[in-house]
Amino acid sequence: GPSRAEYARVRGWFEAHGFHVVHDSPLRIALVVAGTAGDVAAALGTPIRFFHDRDARVYHGPEAAPALPAEVADSVHGILGLDDLPHFEPLVRLGSDDVALGPKDFALVYGAAALQASGATGAGGAIAVIVRSNFPDADVAAFAAAYLPAGTTLDVQRVFADTDPGMLARAEVTEVLLDAEWAAALAPAVRVNVVIGDRSNDIPGAIEKAVEGRLGDVISVSFGLCEIRASTAETELFDVWYAIANAQGQTVLVASGDDGATACLPNTRPAVNALAASPHAVAVGGTTLDPRFDASGNATGYGGETVWNEGRGAASGGGESLVFARPRYQLGPGLPPLTGRGLPDLALVANPDAPGYVMVSGGTSGVVGGTSAATPALASALALVNEVQGAAGLGQLGPTLYRLAGEQARGLRGPVFHDVTQGTNGLFAAAPGFDLATGWGSPMIDALAPALGGGGGPCVPESQCLVPGTGGARRSCAAEWLVEASALARRPSGIPRVRQFCRDGDPGCDADGMADGQCTVNVALCLNVLDERRRPGAPGASDRTARRMHGDRTDHCSRGTRRPAGPRAPARERRGVGRTIPRPRDSPVPRVRGATVAHRAGYAAIVGRPNVGKSTLLNALVGTKVAIVTPKPQTTRNRLLGIRTLPGAQIAFLDTPGIHEARSPLNRRMVETARQALAEADVVLLLIDAATGVTPGDRVLASTLAPLPATTIVVLNKVDRVARPELLPLMATLGELLPGREIIPASALTGENVDTVLGRVVDALPEGERLYQADEYTTATERFLVQELVREQLFRQTEEEVPYGTAVLVEEFTERPEGDVLFVRATILVDRPSQKPIVIGAGGQRLREIGRRARLEVEALCGRRVFLELFVKVEPGWAKNPRRLGELGL
Repeated sequence: GPSRAEYARVRGWFEAHGFHVVHDSPLRIALVVAGTAGDVAAALGTPIRFFHDRDARVYHGPEAAPALPAEVADSVHGILGLDDLPHFEPLVRLGSDDVALGPKDFALVYGAAALQASGATGAGGAIAVIVRSNFPDADVAAFAAAYLPAGTTLDVQRVFADTDPGMLARAEVTEVLLDAEWAAALAPAVRVNVVIGDRSNDIPGAIEKAVEGRLGDVISVSFGLCEIRASTAETELFDVWYAIANAQGQTVLVASGDDGATACLPNTRPAVNALAASPHAVAVGGTTLDPRFDASGNATGYGGETVWNEGRGAASGGGESLVFARPRYQLGPGLPPLTGRGLPDLALVANPDAPGYVMVSGGTSGVVGGTSAATPALASALALVNEVQGAAGLGQLGPTLYRLAGEQARGLRGPVFHDVTQGTNGLFAAAPGFDLATGWGSPMIDALAPALGGGGGPCVPESQCLVPGTGGARRSCAAEWLVEASALARRPSGIPRVRQFCRDGDPGCDADGMADGQCTVNVALCLNVLDERRRPGAPGASDRTARRMHGDRTDHCSRGTRRPAGPRAPARERRGVGRTIPRPRDSPVPRVRGATVAHRAGYAAIVGRPNVGKSTLLNALVGTKVAIVTPKPQTTRNRLLGIRTLPGAQIAFLDTPGIHEARSPLNRRMVETARQALAEADVVLLLIDAATGVTPGDRVLASTLAPLPATTIVVLNKVDRVARPELLPLMATLGELLPGREIIPASALTGENVDTVLGRVVDALPEGERLYQADEYTTATERFLVQELVREQLFRQTEEEVPYGTAVLVEEFTERPEGDVLFVRATILVDRPSQKPIVIGAGGQRLREIGRRARLEVEALCGRRVFLELFVKVEPGWAKNPRRLGELGL
């Protein structure tokens, strides 16, 4: 949080303007104040008015956006709570069938019974469920008496975030009872803290209370919030609370939603649940389960699952966030190409009718469902896992789940998920591996529990070995792969964390030299593939800051041109029309070894054969999406520049088309573009595909690079697809081809060793001032980027049906003041008449899908609404027409 002085300044300003403080955050993340409508109008510059919705319901809210004076504006990210509109919706679904899963059935189907058989009951653990209504104790007791072992008394406690809101509507009370009963259903000895928000600050206040009070090892949230309608400040506040919870060892589970891919009904635009969109939460989707009931109605085993979709808007929530970019852990085998954070992460039974969950409400047993049922049930299962592992909490679970699922997808471990491959949530279909309907599928709790153990104890550097042709550089053996260099605290579960959040005044917290709100923990140092132990000044954990990227890129597509700051911009970038794109404001930049005293700046060219991952590496090195990526070879046609600005360095990365034997005019221009980049570069990154090995084309390219004065670094890419022992022979071959050059095994897709590549590039750069402004991350014009985003979706949606000879030309790119809309008209060029109907598809369906997906990408880029109009034109020989190639920037 902010410093005490900054927090006190904001607090004092509100008190001086008539507000009284309702709640102070010990971590100084949020400040809750109250005042009259007159106080709001005088202090924040907007009166509070009454409004009617389409159903004649009356609400109050501000007439305009609140404004703060400069003295406090920079310290306040957003103001929430000025209206009483219904933001959060309980996600419980009532069933109409009389067949339901009991706790014993659920445990048997998903493998939790094995943990129960070992004696696990959840003893010593706690679960916090987030609600906004009080509830009757009698129903919880009746559930335990009817469906849990005889004599079970559940430890269910009320914790009020502020005042008691009383009993609210039936749906609210049903949600509370469902959460409380099923949070304890598998782990009857766990303490369930029902955290109840008040009427004015219901869900945010309850989440804050659960985090600040550390009220559960697992936090379960079963409410929905339309991401499109939520403010950025609101969405980011939840992300901050979840991140703090993770650092404290708390795992946050959030229901992905019950409206399929359209979480903002009646608006049918694709959208996700904002409460589940944070990368620091595990989003829980829904399935329809076959529990193999016997004649007595008891489950006998796992009979398979499909995506929960009953129609009528009742389906597993899923899709891509428009606020949060794809987190690093969502890169890897089995994962589709994503732009935003994809959800759900996993799924469990949610269909209320086939079968649903049994519960007690109003003294009567009933059947319910929805992802709001799957979420507390998973929380109960994790309480068993925590007990078996002897862990106080698993913390951020997402990266570990994705690692385990990725290993399962590559055949490196036994299954830990039931892969759901049938069904759709209305827009996204289930598929092998990860999908946006059920994530990785449903967890096998008995297999997941030992896999989450991770071994514990400090990590120890593995054996070292010499690699031929590397000048004697010491490297970790590729067969004994190591994690990135950083300081990690190992907990009993093996889940690493860097720092432990604490409250001001905690013993040892403020005296350790760390910023307020944090305290240090014991760490164990792991080495990267290059041995840093003997190098002075090697970085620790504080030298590497995780990159956080949001979709909040301000109004990029409506501002004036920005020019490079220095004189060395290449001619192609200097003559470009339009402005360069500023880096997202909230993306912190890491400090890189080698950028200590003198500032370094220069150009690094990324070269290699077609389809070796050059564009994927560019995006990983820059830290945001600059280049499009598709499975088609030679997707990159133009030279594209991506900029990474660090505290002591600035690197301009040149992504180039694949160098190959070119015959057509188009291909010859592409290869010439790549060779020009080599002549301008201070550093050359030569990418080799580890999965294909060293090819004749790689050998020719290596011989071309050998005499160049630029420093050459060999990046052995796609190591995630190769068994570790196979890497050493490849590295030895490359060492013979390019003696003395550094060879770095890496995976641009998963991010493995990308930071190492970045650090080596910085080391090789000449000293100099910045070449571009610090907030720029590309020199490409917006018009060009939009053109590329459409081409990306064209390639992805047509796959192998349309050959490489297609192009996209943006012919109109204008702002329309009505509705603040960016209007884009683009033409897809095809070479033959037979290709036009393929692009359009039956009834125009494929062209509409290309347009829909491209529009979402463009809106994420521009931060505003976009109207995209697509046409398809047959233009034989366009790739041989110099004029047309020039219009396409080739």
